[in-house]
Amino acid sequence: MIPSPVGTANMLRVPVLQPKSSSHSRSEPPSPSEFLQPSSSGGLTKPYRQPSVSRGTPLMNARALSGSAVPTKSRPEKRPRPSAPLPTTDSSQTTRVRPMRTPTPPPEKPIAILPPPLPKSLHALNSHPPAIFSGNFDLYGMYLPFLVKAYLPPGSTSPDYAAVYDTILAYQSKHDYTARCFLSLSSDTGRAESVSIFDPMMERPFDVLISNLKHRAELTFTSSERASFLAPEHSPVSPGVIGQAGLPPQCGVKNAKGIWKMKRVWIGEGMVGECENVGDGTTVDCVGEAADSSTKANAGKKTSKAVKKELFEGYFSFSVSYDQMYRKAGHGSGSTCRFAFWGVRAMKDNTGKEIGLGPGKGIGAGMRRAGH
Repeated sequence: MIPSPVGTANMLRVPVLQPKSSSHSRSEPPSPSEFLQPSSSGGLTKPYRQPSVSRGTPLMNARALSGSAVPTKSRPEKRPRPSAPLPTTDSSQTTRVRPMRTPTPPPEKPIAILPPPLPKSLHALNSHPPAIFSGNFDLYGMYLPFLVKAYLPPGSTSPDYAAVYDTILAYQSKHDYTARCFLSLSSDTGRAESVSIFDPMMERPFDVLISNLKHRAELTFTSSERASFLAPEHSPVSPGVIGQAGLPPQCGVKNAKGIWKMKRVWIGEGMVGECENVGDGTTVDCVGEAADSSTKANAGKKTSKAVKKELFEGYFSFSVSYDQMYRKAGHGSGSTCRFAFWGVRAMKDNTGKEIGLGPGKGIGAGMRRAGH
C-alpha cells in the first residue's frame, strides 16, 4: 500500500542544513519558507522561497544564506566629521545685535593756553597809555600778611588789586615800606635799597645799583622767580623792564650780582582825599586808616582830586660775597636776598616833588656789572 503523498509530505520534513558560521555569528531559526513543498506529481520539489520585500538581488540573497536568514536593517551612512565647525547661516537662530551708538567726537584741543580770567580792571591796561618806568617807587613784599589777606581774600578766586593798593597807601603814609627804588628816565640805570640787604660793616642798607635796564613788550618770570609770588597764574601779561643789580667797587666786597624786574598790573581812577601832613610838609592820600595822628589833626585842610592809581609787581634778587676783611670781622662769607614785591609810586610833598631815593651820586659811574 502506497502511502499518500500528502501524508508523507506532511510527515517528512527535510531539515535545512545550516552553514557553519563563525564564532561571532549567532544561529537563527529556519524561515517558514524553507520547508519542502509537495508537487502535483507526488514528489517533493525544491524548497520555494517566498518573495520578501527585504530580499534584493541574487547576490544579496546569497549573502543572506551564508549568514542569517533574518534580514538585517541597513545602517545609515556615516558622514565624515569635519575637523573644524563650518560657519552656518541659520536664519532660525536669533543673533544678538548691539545697538548702534553715535560716536562722540573728542574734545577739540585748545589752540593756545589762555590765561585765567582776570578782573575787568586788568583788561583796561591796553586802553591806557603805556606805563612810564621812571621816578621813585615804594616797594612792599608780597609775603607781608596784611597784603596776602588783601590780595586773595578767603574764598576768592581772583586777585583784588584795588584792596592791595589801598592797603599799601595806609602804610605808605607812615613811611613804612620793604624797599625803595629809583629808575632813571634818561639812562638805563637806577638804584635800590632795602633793610633786607644790609651792609654789616657800615650798619646800613647797601646802595644797590641797577644797570642795563631794558624794556620788554611782555615781561615774564622764570619758574624759580614765580615761586616767590602768591598766585603766579594770575599775573597778567604786560610790558615791563628788566635789569641787572650790583654794587660799586668797595672794600670788603668780593662780588655782587642780582636781577631786577618790574611791570604794571593794575590801573584805577577815582577821587582821593588829600591831606597835608604838618609834621614834614608832605601831602598824602587819605584812604581809610592812612591818616596818622598829624593828618587827622589837619582834617579841615582835606581836599579832593582826581588821581590815577597804578599798582606794579616785580621780582628782586641779590647776592653779595665778602672778602677777608668782612670774614675776619665775623660777618661770614656773604648773604643772599630774593623776594617778589608790590610797588606804588612814591608820595609827594606839598610842592609836588616825589619823596624817595632819587638819582643819587652813583648812577652811571663806577657800576659793578653782574658777574664782575
